[in-house]
Amino acid sequence: MIKILKIFFVSLILIFFVSLTYLSIFGIETNRFNKLISDKIRNIHPEIDVKLKKIKLTIELFELKVLIVTKNPVIEISNKKLNLKKVSTTYDIKSFFKKDFGITNLNFSTDYNEVKNIIKFARAFKDSPQLLIIDKVSKGGKLNINARFKINQKGEIENNYLITGEVKDYSLKLFNNDEIKKINFKFKYKEKNTSLTDVNLDYKNLAISSNDLQLIKINNIYKISGNIKNSKSKIDQELYSNYIKNINFKNLILSSDSNFSFEVDKKLKFKNFNLKSNIDIESAEYITNNKIFKEILPNLTNKIDIKNNKISLEYGNRIKISGRGELFISEKKENIEYEIEN
Repeated sequence: MIKILKIFFVSLILIFFVSLTYLSIFGIETNRFNKLISDKIRNIHPEIDVKLKKIKLTIELFELKVLIVTKNPVIEISNKKLNLKKVSTTYDIKSFFKKDFGITNLNFSTDYNEVKNIIKFARAFKDSPQLLIIDKVSKGGKLNINARFKINQKGEIENNYLITGEVKDYSLKLFNNDEIKKINFKFKYKEKNTSLTDVNLDYKNLAISSNDLQLIKINNIYKISGNIKNSKSKIDQELYSNYIKNINFKNLILSSDSNFSFEVDKKLKFKNFNLKSNIDIESAEYITNNKIFKEILPNLTNKIDIKNNKISLEYGNRIKISGRGELFISEKKENIEYEIEN
C-alpha cells in the first residue's frame, strides 16, 4: 500500500513539474477568461466593447510571473473600431499574496487604423478642444501605434512609457481652406519628449521633408527644433506673396535646407527663434516698374532674371544674409556677391 502511495505521489509531482515545464515553454491557449475580461472593462468604461480571441498564458517559473498574450483583438467605442495586432501583459504571482496590483506592464501594437477613428476613439475617452479641432481638420490617413507601459504596485502607469508609430497618407484641411497633403512621418513619444522622423508632406505643390523634428517640454516651456528641407521646386507665388509684400517674384525655382529652433509657452507666446538656412535659387524673375532704376539704367527692362544664386541666411540675435550668383539685367549677365548684416 505504501509503495502504491509513493508511486502515486511521485507520479503526481512528476505530472506537476512536467505541466509547469510545458506551460513555461509552450504555454496554453484558452478563451475562458474572455467574457470576464470584457465585463471587467465594461464595468469601468461602459462605452467600451472589447472582443477578444484566444488568450495565451505562459509561466515564467524563476520569476513567478504569468505572461498573458492575445492577438488580433478589436476594441469598439461609439461604433468605431480599433484593430489591434497584439496585446500582452505580465502578472506577478507574488503580488497575490502581498495584495499588490499584480499587472506589471502593458504592451500593445495596432494595425493601421483610420486616423479619424483613432481621434474619435480618443475623444470618447476624454474630449478636449484640441482633439475637436484636429478632428475637424483631419482628412484620410492611416496610423499604427506600438506602446510599452510599466505599472507600479499601486496600479499607476510609470513615467518611463514609450509610444512609437507611423502615419501614412494623412491630410489637413485648414480653416482658410488650404490643404496640407501627403503627410507621412514616424513618431516617438515619451515623457516630455516627442520626436518625428522621416517627415514628408506636400503644401501648395511644394514637397517638404525633415529628418528630425523635436518637441521637448522644460517646465512650462516647449522647445521645438529640427531640420526642414525642400527639393528643387517651382514655388507657388501665393505661398510667399502673403508674407512678403510688394516684391514681385515670378517663376521662382529653388531648394532649401534649414535648421531652426524656438520656444513657446502655454499662452502661445514665441521667443528665442533661431534659423540657419541655405537656399539655392536656380532661377527667378523679378518684375519692377521702379522709376529710379529706369533713370539710372535707361535700357533696363521691367524684368531682372536671377540665376544660380546660393544664399546663406542666419536669423537670431542678428540677421545675416550672404550669397553669390548671377543677374541678367537687360539680358546682360552680372556676377554678384553680397552680404547684409544687422
